[in-house]
Amino acid sequence: MLIKKKILNSELCVMLLLLAFFPPEYLCQNTIVDLALNALELVGFLLLFSFFMTDIRKHLKKPFSILLVVLWAELLLSTLLSKNASLYQYMAIALPILGLCFLIGEVAIYGPYAGLKGIYIYFSVCALVNTATIFLFPHAMYANNRGLWVCWFLGEDNGGYTYYIIASTVAMIYTQYISKKITILSCLVWASAFVFVFYNDIATGIACQILWGVLVLGYQFGWFRKFLKARYVLYAIVGGFVAVVLLRSIILEPIVTALGRNITLTGRTVIWDKTLERIREKPVLGWGMYTGEDFDRIILNSGLLNAHNWLLMLTFYGGILALILYALAMVFSCKEASPCRRGPFYRCMVIGLIVLAVRSMVEVGHPQMMFMMLAMLAYSKEFVQGLESVQSKKKLVVKGVPQIRLIRRKEI
Repeated sequence: MLIKKKILNSELCVMLLLLAFFPPEYLCQNTIVDLALNALELVGFLLLFSFFMTDIRKHLKKPFSILLVVLWAELLLSTLLSKNASLYQYMAIALPILGLCFLIGEVAIYGPYAGLKGIYIYFSVCALVNTATIFLFPHAMYANNRGLWVCWFLGEDNGGYTYYIIASTVAMIYTQYISKKITILSCLVWASAFVFVFYNDIATGIACQILWGVLVLGYQFGWFRKFLKARYVLYAIVGGFVAVVLLRSIILEPIVTALGRNITLTGRTVIWDKTLERIREKPVLGWGMYTGEDFDRIILNSGLLNAHNWLLMLTFYGGILALILYALAMVFSCKEASPCRRGPFYRCMVIGLIVLAVRSMVEVGHPQMMFMMLAMLAYSKEFVQGLESVQSKKKLVVKGVPQIRLIRRKEI
């Protein structure tokens, strides 16, 4: 128990675990470093799994945790029952997602203050380094799987942008609960997100950053805060799925045209249609976890390794059953956070989740980001109580009692 508390109250340990589950793509280009990070991920997962199991009674009180485990058990079953699915791919996606959710749950209980600082520092550094690399390496740092030189420190534009969403969200929480003021680092993170999406002309990133800006500006007004409810995240995902995937010719086309983009969204609409066709073939349990190359082979054979829509990708993996479990996990995450709905932690998380939900309509990369933030929302009460407790202890001053320092007399 003592070792567990020391690890979870160490900012450095939290950052190392985040490195294991959120390694910058550039580091993974080196074979030796990639193997080392994979080993660190496995060790980190096993460590956090053991922590989680020792507190299993506490975690099982949260339906979100139960549904999380059931969802990934269902995806494992789908993978095992599918002839061409990859168990390695399942492990590659499941370990970081489950490991991160275990980390968030344990940190919320035993080390919310140090945990939040570790998350804040790690994602802030990732975002700032990535922004610097687009200027240091204007022609990119390395090529993607299709041989296109469009990758920087955090990988391709749309994948790397998710780091900025988390960094911006946690920076808001940090200024509310720890620093109690807007810090220079937080300002740099917020500014770098806008610089990154506009400098690289990322259409989805620009749309998400404009949405983030509107929500943050609205947050300054008390009347607007009442509208920041976690259930709107679910509405955004479901509504976005209908608008973008099912009714795109009516709703999406005018927006895309206004942004100066083609309605095919670089092949996304074609791959959405092809993925829907495959889902209809195995609607209940899905196809299991396919590698990107195998997914591309049976869908379009165009070099696109995922469906570019998280709900479509999840349904392809685990069928309608996985989609239902995911929706229930979101519902209970929102419900478990309801006692904190009037506080800044809850409202900042809602802003970040809404932006991430909009981004998930056209991208799949780094799905652990959404699960991590849903876990933070589900453990809002534990985070808020722990953060406020630390702040209360720091402010505690006993007036009227002189400070006495005991000095040991030397024996002569």
